[in-house]
This record gives sequence, structure tokens and C-alpha cells, in this order.
Amino acid sequence: MIEVDTFLDNLKICYCIYLIGMLLLGIFNSISVIEMSLEKKQYKRWVVMQFVILGYLMVMSFSQYDIKKALEQKVSPFYSASLGSIQPALKKLLERGLVTVEQQMHNGRIRNLYTITDAGRVYFRNTMLEEIPEKKFEDIVSIRLYFLGTLAIEDRLQCLKMMKRISDTISTEYVQYEKLLEQYISGESDPLKYYSLKTLEIAIQWLKIIDSELTTLLAEVEQELAVKKEESNATSSTGTKQDLQ
Repeated sequence: MIEVDTFLDNLKICYCIYLIGMLLLGIFNSISVIEMSLEKKQYKRWVVMQFVILGYLMVMSFSQYDIKKALEQKVSPFYSASLGSIQPALKKLLERGLVTVEQQMHNGRIRNLYTITDAGRVYFRNTMLEEIPEKKFEDIVSIRLYFLGTLAIEDRLQCLKMMKRISDTISTEYVQYEKLLEQYISGESDPLKYYSLKTLEIAIQWLKIIDSELTTLLAEVEQELAVKKEESNATSSTGTKQDLQ
């Protein structure tokens, strides 16, 4: 009987050890998942930061201080920049050969001045023209619009057409709920539900504004391109007449 009791006690101990092991394994797996999630988010921040930095360098060379100031003063209304990710992003851009760096004297101090390479310009252009996923449209469209002026007019037209097409798709999906929202909001007395519905209504209004602005910008670029073609045709016609004379 004693041997049976001892066996059962050992079995209980082994089972407890097993449960503790499984618990620790679950904790370690959870930590790994969290770490991977954080690394993924950090990677995405760096990728977006690299794109924004390249956008500024498309215009002129910048120091790290210049980039920091530009992010704080110019893009903060629509892009929440993590200023701590500037240095890692610059390092990655250097490793990829998308930018170069040289030291310059400025106000009696040495500073690193970053310049975009030809490969960087190609990468930036391709990224600007890349299809925006619908789920990321609200996050990305403002940044693409901000740097639209760095592209040639033909690329601007292509980029706007892409954004307008996606905007139309999203608007079609959301507008069908607009009338239903109006009905629910007008008769809703629960504060929690009311403000939740109002938030959704504001999001739909924002999408409608973006869609309207994209329509306007697209028409402007198409008009600008048409004028340039007319001017080019007129110049070619004048040159041909002179050659005939």
C-alpha cells in the first residue's frame, strides 16, 4: 500500500512539473509572439521613415537635424513620425545604396549631409507608383500626396489615377452605410453608441473629402499635361514650317 501511495505521490509531482513546464512554454511562446509583433511594427516604421526621408532628399540634400525639423514642422499633421527611427532608417538607406553621406562644415561644426543616389530615386519613384492596399489607404494616401510634386507629370498622373481608383472602391463600400448611419444617429440615446456611430460618420466624411480632392487634383494634372502637349505640338509645327521655308 505504501508503494502505491509513493507511486501516486510521484505521479502527482510529475504531473505538476508537466503543468509548470507547459505554463512556462506558453509564457515563452507569448513573449516570442510579442517580440515578433514589436519587431514587425518597428520594421514597418523604419520602412515608412526611409520612404519619407527619400522624399525630402528628392528635393535637396539634408542633414539628420534638417530631417528631424522637417518631420516636426511639415508632416506631423498627417504622419506620426518616430524621431528615434531616423538614425536607423538612414543607416539602412546607406546599406542599401539608396543614399550617400559626406561631412561638411556648417556654422563652424562638422555635419553629415545625406544625398539620394540614382538607385534611391528609382526606388522612391517605384514606391510612389506602387499600388496602395485598401486597408492601408488612410495611412498612406496623405504621405503619397505630400511628395507627389517630386514626380514627373506623367508619373503624377499615374499615381493619382491609382489612388483615385482605390478611393472610389472604398467610397462605394462605405457610402452605402451613410443613410443607415443617419437614421441610427438621429434616434440613438445611448451615449456610447452615439459617439461610436459619430466616429464612423466622421471617417466616412474624411474619405469623401479625400475622394473629392483626388478628383480635383487628377483633373488639374490632366489639364496641365494636355496644355504641355499642345505647346509641344505647336513648337513642332512651327519648326516644321520654318524647315519648309
